[in-house]
Amino acid sequence: QYFCSLDTFTMHDGCRELYNFIVNDVSRTYVQFTRSREDVGHVLRTVLRETLINLAPICPHFCEMAFQRFRKERDPASVHLCAFPESGDSDEELEQEFHLVHSALAGILAARDKAKIGGRWPIQEARVFGNEKLQTVLEKHGSLIQQHANVKTLSAEPVEVTYEIAPDIGR
Repeated sequence: QYFCSLDTFTMHDGCRELYNFIVNDVSRTYVQFTRSREDVGHVLRTVLRETLINLAPICPHFCEMAFQRFRKERDPASVHLCAFPESGDSDEELEQEFHLVHSALAGILAARDKAKIGGRWPIQEARVFGNEKLQTVLEKHGSLIQQHANVKTLSAEPVEVTYEIAPDIGR
């Protein structure tokens, strides 16, 4: 979407997409889930480098200054000499799973906030209500939620929603 916005000269839309990627996907999700791992530095450096390359047509002076500070010997002399990064194949299923994980985690953290229980205090159990897809995702990635939300046990329970539509003939 970012490259489409550059082609159509709607830079504000592209910048918004890039901002959402950096703030939501990288900062609030990736960094939060990988805090205790040691190999995060390489990924963050790659994200920074490619973000600077992508932003160079929009704010060239800032990107050049930042690129010069983080440049290694094998990098080109200028950010403007770098090839635009190409997007690779993405795993749509994994992205959907982590969207559900993020939603469940946001719900648990919102409930903690509403109950005025800080994140440092462990909770014995958290129950998440949802469909079968959410239950499968929680079985697969529940340990991430437990670690991040400081929950000892996590359970997923089905919720059944029924709708009844009736005409309002009283009017």
